[in-house]
Amino acid sequence: LDLKSMFKWGRVDADQCPDAALRLPGDTDCGEVQDVFLNRLGLTWTDAVALLGAHTVGRGSSDFSGHDGIWVDTNQEATIFDKRYYEEVLRRAWVPRNEGTALQDWTWGGGNNGSPRFMLNTDMCLLFDVETTFPCCTRTDLTRNDGSNQCDTNNSVLRGTECGRTTNEEAATAMVQFAGQQDDNPSRFNNDNGPFFTAFSAAWEAATTNGWDNLQELALSCGTVSPTPAPSTQLPTTSSSPTTSLSPTARPTTSSSPTTSLSPTGLQVEGECVEESTYDAISLDIEAASAAQPNNVARSHFLGGILRLGKMEHS
Repeated sequence: LDLKSMFKWGRVDADQCPDAALRLPGDTDCGEVQDVFLNRLGLTWTDAVALLGAHTVGRGSSDFSGHDGIWVDTNQEATIFDKRYYEEVLRRAWVPRNEGTALQDWTWGGGNNGSPRFMLNTDMCLLFDVETTFPCCTRTDLTRNDGSNQCDTNNSVLRGTECGRTTNEEAATAMVQFAGQQDDNPSRFNNDNGPFFTAFSAAWEAATTNGWDNLQELALSCGTVSPTPAPSTQLPTTSSSPTTSLSPTARPTTSSSPTTSLSPTGLQVEGECVEESTYDAISLDIEAASAAQPNNVARSHFLGGILRLGKMEHS
C-alpha cells in the first residue's frame, strides 16, 4: 500500500477542532455512511466501503464509543492493515448484541473464545439488509462443534431468520470484491490485497484532497526542486444516488512568505517545500511508537487512532 506517492501537503493546522469526532459516521445505519462519505465528501459507495476497511486495524472500546471488541480475528491481526475485515463480515454468523439499547451492535454467534469480535450496524449494512429483517443472523448455515446452530444464542433463536442482502449493489459488490471471495463461497477467499489497496488509495486521496486546490507534492530536495500545486482530485461518481462535494466555507491559503517549523523528527520543514525524507522520518517515528506499545491491544488502539485521526481531519 503506497500512500506516500499521492501525499500532498499544505493544509492549515488548527489549534482546536470542535466536534471533530462527529465527522465520522455514527453507528446506526448506512444513512450515516452516505451522509459523511457521499453527501459531504462527494465519494462513491465503493470509496466508502474501501475507507471503512480501515476497521481492519484498531479496536472499539467501551470507554470511548461504548462498543467493545475488534473487527478481525485476533488482537495481533488488529495491528495489520489488510483485507481481513471484509472476510470477517462474510465468513461468520453475526447476530445482534445489546438489542434494545443505544449500543446495539453485532457479535459472532460461534463463540468468541476470549477474542471479542464485533461489527457495527454501519459495517453490516454494506452487505446485508439489517433494517428490514432485524433481528436476524447473517449465516444460518453454520454450526458449532456441538452441532448447534451459530445463530441461536442465549438471547435469541435466529436460525430461521437470515439477514437479506442489501439492495445497495455497489456497496455489496465492493465488499465481496475486496474480500476476494472465491467460487461464490463466503467461506473461501484468495490472498490478494490488491483490489482493496488500490481502492483504498484512490478513496483516501479523494477524501484527503477534497475542498483544497493549493496542495503540493513532496519534493526530492527542497534545495533544488520547487513543487507546483497539484490539481484537486475527485473520483467519478458511480453510485446511483446523487452526491455533492462540499468545500470549506472559507478556503485556506498558504502564506506567500516561507516559514520554518520543527517537525516531530527534528527536521526543518520549509513553508514552500516539504521533502520526501520528512515524510519518511515521520513514518519511522510512527513505527517506533507502535513498536513501543506494551502489547497488541495497546498497539491496535494506537494504530487505529492514527487512521481515524486522518479520516476525522478530512471528512
